[in-house]
Amino acid sequence: MTEPSIAFLQYQLKAQAETIHSLKSGSGGGTYDDMEARVTRLEKAFEKMDGKFDATIKDIADLKIQTAVLAERINHLPSKEFIYKGIAGLITVMVAVSVLAPKLQTLFGVVGH
Repeated sequence: MTEPSIAFLQYQLKAQAETIHSLKSGSGGGTYDDMEARVTRLEKAFEKMDGKFDATIKDIADLKIQTAVLAERINHLPSKEFIYKGIAGLITVMVAVSVLAPKLQTLFGVVGH
């Protein structure tokens, strides 16, 4: 491994010094003069997004409440079993009335003409 020459090291030192000198100090400007404007734009964009996130979180909370309300309402709807039993009971009553109709007419003295 060879060691760099003194001339090469002096050249690198001079190049770095020129680079450092070209950068501004103190205000953080330098080659990034438009950095502050970019950061300001980003901050404004994030403020808008922050408001939108707050609204989205509120909407999600509202959806949770609405979902819970719907679930509770669904729990109070009649089940299939209840509906089937109701229909079966109604059919049973209708059949009983139609079968017993002639006997009921005789019992109550209603005679069909």
